[in-house]
Amino acid sequence: MLGGVTTGVGGVGGLGGAGGTFAGAGGFGVGGGDGSSTATRDGQSRSNGGFGGQGGGGAGLGGAVFVSDSATFTVSNSLFSSNAATGGTGFRNGQGRGGGIFVRSGGRLQDLGGVVFTNNQASTGNANSNVYPVKVNRGDGIIEVEDFQGVGRGSNPSPEVKQTFDELIFTGADLVAKNLLLTQTGDDLVVSFEGVDDTQVVLKDFALENLDNLAVPGGQHGQVGNILFDGDTTLQNSIDVFDADSNQNRIWNRNTVTFLNDLDNNVRGFNNFDDVINAQGGDDIIRGLSGDDVLRGGEGDDILYAGTGADFLVGNTGNDTLYLGRDRDVDTIVYHDGDGADIIHQFNRGAGGDRLQFESIEAIDIVVNGSSTFLHLSDGIADNSGFGSRQLLAELRGVTGFTADNIGLNLAAGNTAQFLFA
Repeated sequence: MLGGVTTGVGGVGGLGGAGGTFAGAGGFGVGGGDGSSTATRDGQSRSNGGFGGQGGGGAGLGGAVFVSDSATFTVSNSLFSSNAATGGTGFRNGQGRGGGIFVRSGGRLQDLGGVVFTNNQASTGNANSNVYPVKVNRGDGIIEVEDFQGVGRGSNPSPEVKQTFDELIFTGADLVAKNLLLTQTGDDLVVSFEGVDDTQVVLKDFALENLDNLAVPGGQHGQVGNILFDGDTTLQNSIDVFDADSNQNRIWNRNTVTFLNDLDNNVRGFNNFDDVINAQGGDDIIRGLSGDDVLRGGEGDDILYAGTGADFLVGNTGNDTLYLGRDRDVDTIVYHDGDGADIIHQFNRGAGGDRLQFESIEAIDIVVNGSSTFLHLSDGIADNSGFGSRQLLAELRGVTGFTADNIGLNLAAGNTAQFLFA
């Protein structure tokens, strides 16, 4: 038994739950009503009870974990498997938390990472009974979730889906929709965030197309969907996911984060809106049009057209081609260690120009050839015999004039690389 936590079984006419810090050892409960058991100083329970303190309401509560007023239940590297709870929402003012985890008003459920939830169910007889929230805080590390119930394909979920979908609730800096990354790794979906390396959720045996937030009323947070982002108190229709076989040529909604599929897509956003388009797999062509857009190529050899506006472009793996647009807005190009050889067009050099951000790369050799500048992975030694001969990272086509003194004008704050010149 953890402080403020009781586990046990109960039921209509069944054995009451074991005693906890706020409950006596429950006798044989008769169930029904409000479950009016009352804890005594000697740890015994008076009257009818399924669980000491306050009953579950209706049938007894089985296979559950209970957290008392103002208590905190902290779990780490734990497995919750095949638990079921039926009846009310716990004791008075209780709240269902996941399958068979009930938190009393003022209590708190907190996980520290490495926690696996699988095949749990909570049934309370209301529309939100099986909505299963998994709370994820910045810094929790890797959390694996089994049997996660997605919203599924399409925009009109069935009544069953509206009662059984699960939620990831993110809390912490940068855990917002704009930074969301979804990566299908075999049968699992990895949920992470751009620029965040200490928080990740792995949805086991889960396909990307089944994850979504919809503008459909329901659930514990106002709408049917799978992700509540940091700072949100109600679920927003802030992400869209293409079905695996969809080949439409425009994203659905303005100012929304959209995830494509593994087909070779040719997709455009909206003029004068800030679109976020994640191409995922395939050799894609993505047009952001005007607005401050975020375009990520994902896997494959992609072509990204930023259009006008202060855009954020990431080629990702594959040999990508990036067009920044003929404007004076400041665009940012992000290159991660392990990405392909990218060609960057329309880069504005100098003060007020576009920005480069190389991440997890220590040193880069700068080589000018004709009218373009080539950026090669470096061994950190300037002007040696192998200078400029290692892996090509990017070509700034039609751009020359960088020096050790001025290249800092075109580096973003998150850049980790130093630049060497022959």
